[in-house]
Amino acid sequence: MPRPGLTSGPGHCFADADTGRFTALDPMGAKGGDKDWYGYCVDDPVNRVDVWGLEDSLYDFGGEGRTPLDGPKYGNFCGKNWTGGWNPDQHEGKPGPLASVDSADEKCRIHDFCYSDCVSQETPDSCKKGCDDKLVRNLESLPKDSSQWERQPPPGKEDQAEAMRNGAIWWFKQ
Repeated sequence: MPRPGLTSGPGHCFADADTGRFTALDPMGAKGGDKDWYGYCVDDPVNRVDVWGLEDSLYDFGGEGRTPLDGPKYGNFCGKNWTGGWNPDQHEGKPGPLASVDSADEKCRIHDFCYSDCVSQETPDSCKKGCDDKLVRNLESLPKDSSQWERQPPPGKEDQAEAMRNGAIWWFKQ
């Protein structure tokens, strides 16, 4: 339970309402990417998250009308409301112009276009379930170690790519 004047921050961190700062040092220190060691998420907790203060690759949640409720995005296709490097809801339902960045992102691209084909189906929910099942199979076909993927993640994004792969497998198996 926080003391009076403290508000909950990410994870078990608390922020002092008077100073607007977290009360504990960022456990990652300088490796966390923020000059302010009392800052978390590079002082952008609306669009980024680091729940335990231990991630050195921050997940991007924002941009193009997306909110943290949409969950994380990765590359140009992985994530809700994220296709081709933009939110199609902001562009008349059209996917963005960017290419996939690696093998996992390519699997997400295939999934996105599969979903778009479901719009004209008589049973779109059943069609989308088939797309989800195919995405899981496609992602499970990738080695857990992204250095073994045919198209490897951009430098410095390996952990984020692997986390997105594992998270998407878990999510779409539900």
